[in-house]
This record gives sequence, C-alpha cells and structure tokens, in this order.
Amino acid sequence: MKAAGLPCHRMIRFVEPPMSIEDGFQISCAFDQHFGDADHVFCVSDVSAFGVLSALKQQGIPVPEDLAIAGFGNFE
Repeated sequence: MKAAGLPCHRMIRFVEPPMSIEDGFQISCAFDQHFGDADHVFCVSDVSAFGVLSALKQQGIPVPEDLAIAGFGNFE
C-alpha cells in the first residue's frame, strides 16, 4: 500500500492467516462504522472475501454497486 501511495491506516489486521469465512463476516459487520466512505475491499483470500460478501448481503449493502470486493485465490 505504501508503494501505491495509499494510506496504511485503512488496513485491518484481524487474525493470523489462514482466515476463515467467519473471520471475513465478523470484519464486515463492523466495517461501515470505521470505513463508511470506502468503495472497495481487498481481502487476503477468496474465503475471507466470501465472508465479507455474506455480511454485506445480510446488511442489505449492494455488491458491487455500493461496495466492491476482491479476494485472492482463484475460487469460482
């Protein structure tokens, strides 16, 4: 993030890898109160991204219209 000129204070370090779907879900439940102005989320894995997606859907936040999500891992 530093190399791209992005502020590192926006990074969330929640648990040690590997992250689970539940970890992604828990992060996303509190995401809006800390980073309500964000328009995208980059997750360290597709598994944690699925948890974020699940929580956002439960909260009624349209993905990708209001908040885009990217994960790494090449899941379907």
